[in-house]
Amino acid sequence: MNEEQLEEILDSIESEPELQLFFKKLFVDPNYHKIFFLQKEELFPTENGNSLTYLFLNNLEAYNEDAINILLNQAELKSMRAKFDQDSFAGFYTEGIEDPLKDLIMYIVIQYVRENPEVKKLIDAEKFDYSLMKQSLRDYKKLDSKIFDQIEKIQSGAQIGDPDLMKLTLSLSKIFESGTNNMLKYVGDFLPSIAQNRPEIFFQIHANYKEHLKNVLKLSSLSKLEYSSILKDAYSQKNIFNVHSMFWCPNCLDENIIFNSDSSIHPSHLHLQCPRCSKNMLVSAVFQLDGRIEESIMNKDGLIKVATAWQLRNNEIEFDTTQDEEYEYDFVCKVPSNNMLIECRLHKSKDDDKTIQDWMRQDLSQLSRHYNKIKESHEIKHPIFLTNLDVNKNRPLIEKIKSEYAQEIIYAHTTALPLIISKIKSLPQNN
Repeated sequence: MNEEQLEEILDSIESEPELQLFFKKLFVDPNYHKIFFLQKEELFPTENGNSLTYLFLNNLEAYNEDAINILLNQAELKSMRAKFDQDSFAGFYTEGIEDPLKDLIMYIVIQYVRENPEVKKLIDAEKFDYSLMKQSLRDYKKLDSKIFDQIEKIQSGAQIGDPDLMKLTLSLSKIFESGTNNMLKYVGDFLPSIAQNRPEIFFQIHANYKEHLKNVLKLSSLSKLEYSSILKDAYSQKNIFNVHSMFWCPNCLDENIIFNSDSSIHPSHLHLQCPRCSKNMLVSAVFQLDGRIEESIMNKDGLIKVATAWQLRNNEIEFDTTQDEEYEYDFVCKVPSNNMLIECRLHKSKDDDKTIQDWMRQDLSQLSRHYNKIKESHEIKHPIFLTNLDVNKNRPLIEKIKSEYAQEIIYAHTTALPLIISKIKSLPQNN
C-alpha cells in the first residue's frame, strides 16, 4: 500500500463515524484486536487460492454431523424437484433472447474496458489478483460509466450517437415486452429465492465453514460468546453486514423445514422455533465487512499498518512512509525533538515458543538496521516496533535481544501505541 492509497483510506475513516469507532475499538477493546489483528489467511477461509472475505456465525456445534448430512441430502432432493420449473423457464429464456442478450453483454464489456485503462491493465495482467484489483480500482464510482449512462438514455426514449448500441438495446427491449406474459407465468416458481431452488448450495456454504469458525476461535483465543458479542457490536455500528442467514430444523428430518433471510436483522436476535415441532432451529449467518475495513485487512501489510496510521493521524502526528535504495520504512514520525521510527508487522498465531522467539529476533534486528541507517539524518530518538505477538509473556527474551541491538528500542503490542505516543509527546522538546 503506497502513501497515496493509505491517505485515501484515512480520509474515508475520518469522514465516517462508523469507521472511526471501529478503529478506536481496535486499541481499547482487547477482543477486537484478538480477532481483527489475525492475519488475513487466518481470519478468512480460502477456496481455490482466493480468500472469501466473510465472517461466520452459527450454532452448528450443538448438533451432530448426521443431522446436518441428512438435511444436505434433503436440500439436494428439493433442488432436483425444482429442476422442471427451472428448465421450463430456461426454455422461455433461450427462445429468441439468448443471442441478442449475449451481443449486448459483449458490447458493454468491451466498451467498458476500452473506456477504463485501469480495468484494461488488470485484464492484461498475467495473473488475476483480487487484492490488486481492490487496490487499483478502489472507488468504482471514479470509473468511466458512459456506456451505462447511454443505455439509460435509450431506455428513456432519448437518441444517442451510437447506432449499434441503440439497435441492440431496443431490439432486446422489444423481445422482453413481447414475452412479459410468459415470464410472469414462470417467475413465481423460478425466482422466489436462490435458496429455494438450490438450497444444497447454501447448506454447503453454511455447514462447510463450521470448522473454519472453530479454527478462528482457537487462533484468537476467544470464546464463542466473546466472538458473537464482537459481531453484534460491529453489526450495530454498521462495520459488518448480514449477507445471508439460514434457519433449519434438525429435528424434522422426515420433512425439512428451512428458512432463509437476507434481512437487516442480526440472526442472534431471532430465536426461531420450528413451526412444525416447536424445537429451536439451527442458525447460520454470513457477514461481509465494510469495504474500507476489508481493504485494510487485505493489503499486504494487514490491518496493523492502517490502524497505526490512523492512531498517528488521530494524535496529530505527521508521518512519512518512505523508502531508499536499501530499506522501506513504515512510519517516520515528526514529534518536536522526539522523532519516531515505527515499524509494524502481523505474525501468524503460533503456540510454538521457538518460532515466536525467532520472529521477535527478526523484528528487532530489522528495526535496529533501519534505525541505525536513518537515526542521524532524520533525528530519530525513538525506534518502535509494533506487533500482534504476546509481548508480556516474552518480556525477558525481548530485553535480552534488545541488549544485542539497541537498548532504546521499544517492542510493544499494537494496542500500547496510544500510551507510547502520549508519553513521547509529553517529553521535553530538548530531550
